[in-house]
Amino acid sequence: MKRKTFFTIFVLLLLCIFQFPIFAENYLSSEDLTAIRNLLDYRPVLTSKSPEEALVLVKEYRDNLLTPENKAKFTEQGNLILDSLLTSEEYNYYYEMEENHPKLKEIIFPHNEMLGEWIESHQQEEISALLYVIAGDLLSCSMGLYPIPKAMEIGLLIKDYYDIALEKEPNIFFGNLNMAQWYFHAPAIGGGSKKKAEELFKVALANTEGTGDEFYVNLIYSQFLYDQKDKAGAATYFQKAYDIQPDSKKLALVKLLNDNGYTLFYYTLNRAKVEKKLGL
Repeated sequence: MKRKTFFTIFVLLLLCIFQFPIFAENYLSSEDLTAIRNLLDYRPVLTSKSPEEALVLVKEYRDNLLTPENKAKFTEQGNLILDSLLTSEEYNYYYEMEENHPKLKEIIFPHNEMLGEWIESHQQEEISALLYVIAGDLLSCSMGLYPIPKAMEIGLLIKDYYDIALEKEPNIFFGNLNMAQWYFHAPAIGGGSKKKAEELFKVALANTEGTGDEFYVNLIYSQFLYDQKDKAGAATYFQKAYDIQPDSKKLALVKLLNDNGYTLFYYTLNRAKVEKKLGL
C-alpha cells in the first residue's frame, strides 16, 4: 500500500513538470488570452538558459507583466492564471537546480492555499477550465513536499480539478497532455493504459495553438514513442521540438538521455541515479 502511494505521488509530481496549457475560454478576456499566449510561447526560450538565468528572466517578466496598470486590464481569473503560470516556472527552475531546494515550499504552499480558497468561494460554472487545470498542476508539484496522508488527500483534489476541466473543455491541451502522462505511468491494475495515453497525446497534438504548446507536446510525445520502442517516431517528434528552440538546454539533456537509453520520464523519477551513471 505504501509503495503504491509513493508511486502515485511520483506520477503526480511528474505531471507537474510537464504542464503546458492551451485554452478556448468564454471566461477570459481577449487581453487575458493574449497575455497568456505570449507567456506560454516564451517558455521554450527559457529552456535555453541555466536555471539561475531563467529565474532572473521570469522575475523580469513578472515585474513587467503584472504591473498595477496591466493587472487592471485583466480579469480576476486572467490575473490568477498569469500569476500561477509564472509561479510554475519559478518552481520548476528551482526544482531543476535542486530537488529539495528550500524555496520550493515557500513558493508553492501559499499559492496552492490561495487558489484553493478562491475556487472554494466561487461556483463551479463560473470558473475557467484552464484555471482548474493549473490549480491541479500546482498542487501536483507539492505532492512530494507533504506527509503521505495529506498528499493522498491532495491527490484526490487534483483528480477532481482535472475531471471538471475536461468536462468543461474536452479538447483542452493542458488537460489532455497531463492525462496522457497519467495513463502512461499508472499501472494497468490502477487504470493505466498505454493505448489511452496515446489517444490523449494525439488529442493534445491536434489542439496546439502556439509554439509553446508545440514545443512541449512534441518533446513529451517523443519520449512516449521512445519508451514504446519507436525510435524513428521519437526522433521525428524530437526534431519538431528542436526546430522551435534549437539551443534548448532541456532538449540537449533529453538527447543525452535518449542516446544512453533513458527517457525523460525515467530520468525525472530516477534523477540521482541517472545523473550519477552519466556523470552529470
